Amino acid sequence: MKNMFSRIPISDILLTGILIFLPASIRITNYFLLLLALLFVLTLNRSKLRKLTSAQVRTPLLISILPFLYIILSLTYSSDVPRGWKAIETYLPLLAFPIIFSTLETRNRPVFFLRAFACVILAMCVICTTYALYNFFFLPEGNQLTVGDSYSAVHSRWNALSNTSLMEPFDISPIYMSLYVSFALFICVTEQSIKTSWKIVLVAILIVFQLLASSRIGIAALLLSGCASIFIFREKLRAYYKPIAVVFVITVTSLVLLVFYNPVLEKRLMGDLSKFDIPEDVSGWNGINIRTAVWTCSIQLFKESPVIGYGTGSLSEVRQACYKNYSFYGPFGDDLNCHNQYFDFGLTGGACLLILFLGLLGYSFWDGMKKQSPLQMIFVMLFIITCLGESLIETHKGVVFFCFFNSLFLFRTQSGEMKI
Repeated sequence: MKNMFSRIPISDILLTGILIFLPASIRITNYFLLLLALLFVLTLNRSKLRKLTSAQVRTPLLISILPFLYIILSLTYSSDVPRGWKAIETYLPLLAFPIIFSTLETRNRPVFFLRAFACVILAMCVICTTYALYNFFFLPEGNQLTVGDSYSAVHSRWNALSNTSLMEPFDISPIYMSLYVSFALFICVTEQSIKTSWKIVLVAILIVFQLLASSRIGIAALLLSGCASIFIFREKLRAYYKPIAVVFVITVTSLVLLVFYNPVLEKRLMGDLSKFDIPEDVSGWNGINIRTAVWTCSIQLFKESPVIGYGTGSLSEVRQACYKNYSFYGPFGDDLNCHNQYFDFGLTGGACLLILFLGLLGYSFWDGMKKQSPLQMIFVMLFIITCLGESLIETHKGVVFFCFFNSLFLFRTQSGEMKI
């Protein structure tokens, strides 16, 4: 046992720590990140420098770090440089993970990290569900955490098993947890060492949790990525048609039953989706029409500076000038992000930064096709779709998740591939 642990690289231990604590604690994750960066600096030598400039690594490394370099460049025309430097801290994983992963031997062992992440998410789902079931059956309805704002909240015992209340043990946004659950689900599907019967059980657990989390963009990302993967990998998936059919039946049945019995879920998936119109009264706002208003502002602001944007740190000021025209400004906050990563980067660095970001996503998907890695392509699809409804790179839980796994996939060697 001692010899086994002595052979584990310190970098692998630190990366595993990042995966374990990413969904639960930003502070602890940052400690592991700092230690990983310090380890990289202390062990930097000619061998690592040769790896960074090798032909195999050079292209994906440059494509990966270009968005971060342009974000730094945009500080030169930012109207709020101090805020911009503070924002750079959030974007640092865009630089750190590609450089670190391109030099580590860890890139030969991606499957270990994928399995570790799936186990962490499954454990979180069990803990959250157990806590929610206790509240559902034993906590008085008046003492339960209500999902949504005070204007549109549904008063029901089902709050305990829905959305933010379900995530209460870890205080994580349902959108991020939804993204993690979807990725863990596909890891389970593509894991060849799990028996089909157990695979169906695990996938069913993750699907039901996903539906209870009731993240609209998260459910859409799961369904669209699932349908796309079935089409793209139809030849490889021929042997998996039976479990896929069972999963599909479980998903549809669970969704219908939960919407029918859970008024909170019905409100979020049916009621809110029918209200796109911009209301005059503050009580008429919900997660859908607020996004409609925010996206309208984003498009207007992008048209005013389409090429280079407004610079890192300037968005708060320019967005608030537009948000003041809507009644949600104040009661729902005064510094909302774009709730769309493409709009956020479009406003930060204009078309220049947006093209670099889209180029990174496109290259990652193409790399998955070249390596015949369905899981890598599914990861990119999940991220692309979720970015349509949330600014994932603007937060720690989003940027670390993307940079960790995107770098793990891009810089792994051929011997470390994970295929269906």
